[in-house]
Amino acid sequence: MRWLGILMVLAVLTGCAGNGISGASVPATHVYAAALPSASGSGRFVELMLFPDSDALFVEAYLDHPKDKAVRAGHWVRSGSYIDLTLDQGETLSFLWQGNYLIYEGNAYGSAGLTLEALRPASSGPGLNIGLGVHGGF
Repeated sequence: MRWLGILMVLAVLTGCAGNGISGASVPATHVYAAALPSASGSGRFVELMLFPDSDALFVEAYLDHPKDKAVRAGHWVRSGSYIDLTLDQGETLSFLWQGNYLIYEGNAYGSAGLTLEALRPASSGPGLNIGLGVHGGF
């Protein structure tokens, strides 16, 4: 439960800010997050924010050093049951959408993998209709 409280606080702090990508101050429509164990600290926080204009922010931070977070901007697209995230540095991450979870399909997060949980339910706004089970799915 401690992790859930930390995730919610960090999601509120990062998710309420404008995306800063296109200059507009638009809150993220979907926010996904996970807390991961860390060999050298109290753990790692990973957050993915999806915006209605296809912009995205992918944030990684160590819980004991949250100000030293890595924030990477990019764009997302839904393709069937997948969310493909292309970061501005050219890296592409593919996530399988399963209800309230996005499951990373690559191997960059070791054998434990990366499963992000929805912290903010989907809206039915234009251009963003991936649904999170709450609104009937796809």
